[in-house]
This record gives sequence, structure tokens and C-alpha cells, in this order.
Amino acid sequence: MIEWADLDSRLGLRTLGGWQVEKLPDIVKSVDHSLERLTRALKGLPSALPTCICLPTLPLPPLFYTGAQQSSVFELALRRNLASFAEEISIGGRVSVVSGQRLDETSPLGKRFDFRTEVTQWFPYKTVHASNVGELLAELICGREPKKGLITDLDDTLWSGVLGEVGVCCDP
Repeated sequence: MIEWADLDSRLGLRTLGGWQVEKLPDIVKSVDHSLERLTRALKGLPSALPTCICLPTLPLPPLFYTGAQQSSVFELALRRNLASFAEEISIGGRVSVVSGQRLDETSPLGKRFDFRTEVTQWFPYKTVHASNVGELLAELICGREPKKGLITDLDDTLWSGVLGEVGVCCDP
């Protein structure tokens, strides 16, 4: 699991002094370098090793000079480069990437960040969000087993006979 601050510490709340407009091109360049290093590292892993990654789930800090209603060129570049990274590492199926859409369904953006635990424990997530991400990562690594059931107490209420996968097998 990676977050924006893992790609460049200036994209985290703990580096408040690094949010100057003139540093934005350098931040984008630094993130690109971090993504290239991650790409090389992930491609170097054994193919038999199940590898999953979750892209940044927290919002970018308010470091852009445009208003909240408009994306800046630098924000768009960061997101484009992150999407290219995800595409490149997932080619061939060696690395699985958590679905951002599925994560958005289970963990709305406004319910992910916990400022208090970020400051006191260096853990930026609300417990529910961390649990949702963990479940998605575990599902990618282990997969889901198909569920089957044997129901033995129908009391002739709905079915007469023995019910199988192809319907009623025999009548009493």
C-alpha cells in the first residue's frame, strides 16, 4: 500500500514547509522517480509470488495554486503518472492493483483520513478504511472461494424430495 507521501514526503501533512508553488515541478519529478524505482522493484519480484498493490487512497494535500473546483496541471500530471505506473505494473497479471472504483464503493473518500491518528500514531487512516483496504488486498492475494451449502432442514415446506444442483432429484 502506498500513499502520496511515500512517493514524495512533501505530499504529506508532516512536511508543511514544502508546499511552495515553485516546488511543484520538482515534486512531480520526484514522484516520477519514485514510481520508476517501484516499477523496477515490482518487476524484479519472482513471478510465482502473488503481489498486490493499493494506489494512494488519501487526497492530495492542498498544495496547488488553483481553486478547489479546478485541477492544476501539476495535479493532473501526478495522477496521469500514477495511472501509467499502475498500467505498466499490471501488464501480464504479475501484479494486481486494487480497484479504485471498488474501494470508493466500500470506503467513501471523506471517511478515510484520520488527522488525530496521523499526528499521534503516524497512522493516517480511520479504522474502517484500513479494514476495507485490508480486505480488498487479502481478496486479491487469496481470492474468494466459491461458497456451497448443504441445507438439510426444509421440512417439506418448499420442496418435496431431495434438492440438488440440477433441481429435485427424487420424490419420496
